[in-house]
Amino acid sequence: KTPHIDSCLSVIAQAFMDAFSLTEQQLGKEAPTNKLLYAKDIPTYKEEVKSYYKAIRDLPPLSSLEMEEFLTQESKKHENEFNEEVALTEIYKYIVKYFDEILNKLERERGLEEAQKQLLHVKVLFDEKKKCKWM
Repeated sequence: KTPHIDSCLSVIAQAFMDAFSLTEQQLGKEAPTNKLLYAKDIPTYKEEVKSYYKAIRDLPPLSSLEMEEFLTQESKKHENEFNEEVALTEIYKYIVKYFDEILNKLERERGLEEAQKQLLHVKVLFDEKKKCKWM
């Protein structure tokens, strides 16, 4: 991509990040121009984001079987589009980086005991695989 397109995409990306941000930004004279360009639109975007997540929260929960079936179908649709090894490595990095936070959150929330067990199981599998690669 050209530098001009890259700059435009950066402005759009910043608008998305601000729309999804949980903190309110106070923009003054020193604020970057790209933030000032869309500052008046951010409250509207934030409301749309809140409405979107509320609609998701209000949906009935999926069973493990429904979720597994959905993921299997999605996997089949995209089976040759990405490198599974790289994807799994990225997931592992995320799990390692945020493991304590994720585990603490799962322990505090009721009804997520199965997810907690699955997280622990996945981490053990990754750790074992990592050990085998190093040997």
